[in-house]
Amino acid sequence: MTPAELEAALHEGFPLSNCDVYRVAAASRETLVVHRTVLPVDLRPGAIVSGPVLMDLADSTAWLHAMARHGLAARASLTSDLTMHFLAPARGDLVATCRADSCTPSRERYTVQIASAEGPVALAHVGYVIRREAS
Repeated sequence: MTPAELEAALHEGFPLSNCDVYRVAAASRETLVVHRTVLPVDLRPGAIVSGPVLMDLADSTAWLHAMARHGLAARASLTSDLTMHFLAPARGDLVATCRADSCTPSRERYTVQIASAEGPVALAHVGYVIRREAS
């Protein structure tokens, strides 16, 4: 799927959310890159991006990568686990880079690296159950 198709799937899957803060910069079977604009509502005191925003970015990036790898039918895929490592305070807009680590026909593991302009801020390991919708 192209970056534009993935962004459209995000808007369709989460119609009540502000998906305009996400931009898929690159998409392939190997790697997916998502840019996340940070809004004032995303900040904690000290202008630090909140942990839930980082976890949402990691999970959303992994979900988009599942679709990049398996097509739109994989949008029914579910998070099975998510482990988050916070490396440094996150300030400013974010870039998430996702790669698939291990894959079976029904499960995949992703590593998502999140960085700001200051450098790495978080590392997530995300497990997904790959479910395919009937066409």
